[in-house]
Amino acid sequence: MSGRPSWETSLCAIATGLEAAASPGEIDVPRDFSVCVTDAGVLASFTGTLTSGEKDSIQLVKFTGEADPAAFEAPAGAEIVDAGSLPTS
Repeated sequence: MSGRPSWETSLCAIATGLEAAASPGEIDVPRDFSVCVTDAGVLASFTGTLTSGEKDSIQLVKFTGEADPAAFEAPAGAEIVDAGSLPTS
C-alpha cells in the first residue's frame, strides 16, 4: 500500500462515438464521456459532451468517510414505506 488514502486512486473509463446510438434528431444525448471512480467506489470525476456540443463536468475535491445523519432524514411530509413488508413473488 502506498500510504495514500484509497479515494486518491481511481479507475477510469472513456466512451466515445455514442452519437451513433442516438435516434435521428436527438440532441440531448451523450456523444462521449469519461468517468473515474475511486477504489472505494466514489465518483471522482465525470466529463461529458452532448451531441449538441454542450459540455459539462464534475470533480471530487474533498472526501470524508463520515456523513451528517441529518442528510439521511426524510423531508417533512414524506411517506415512508417499509420495503421489508412488500409482498414477494
